[in-house]
Amino acid sequence: MAAEFVRDLDAGMLEYFRDMVNVLVEGCGISRPEVDAHIDVALLPIHPTPPKDSPFWTLSE
Repeated sequence: MAAEFVRDLDAGMLEYFRDMVNVLVEGCGISRPEVDAHIDVALLPIHPTPPKDSPFWTLSE
């Protein structure tokens, strides 16, 4: 586990997450700890799949 993220990430995803943090810190002026916390919190919840007729449904079978 990388020290700055709660979840276990393989090398590719760790690089991706770090790149996201850098863009938000450098481009938006958000502090690094705040960005790290938002990324960890935003990706943790698992939501149920929306109903098939939902306008939020983005996956096709």
